[in-house]
Amino acid sequence: MELDQFITTTLKSIIKSVNDTKEFAESNGAIINPVIMEQIEDHDQTTSIWRKDGKDGRRHLTTVDFDVAVTASNEENSKIGGGLKIQVLNLGASTSENLTNETTSRIKFCLKVALPHQGDK
Repeated sequence: MELDQFITTTLKSIIKSVNDTKEFAESNGAIINPVIMEQIEDHDQTTSIWRKDGKDGRRHLTTVDFDVAVTASNEENSKIGGGLKIQVLNLGASTSENLTNETTSRIKFCLKVALPHQGDK
């Protein structure tokens, strides 16, 4: 996979995942990646003022950090060329003599999340 394809595929996957999660989060009193209007330092915590549906609110935002290893592999003599997969755990044995070329990349990103308050839903 070429670098431009890798970047495009990675960013599309992140954007799709965030959009897929937003509806669930909102129905459970949380907000994924809210618009931040102002930040206030308050006793070693950052409180952010965000705007939702034209209303201002004040909620503590939690930063969720992601550090994902992505493995791209290309196996010779295979009918299927390379692929992009997130490898969490790889177990197994093989007696094949095929040659495999594997490249592992790290993708790091973070999202701000306004977690539900008590009584939110």
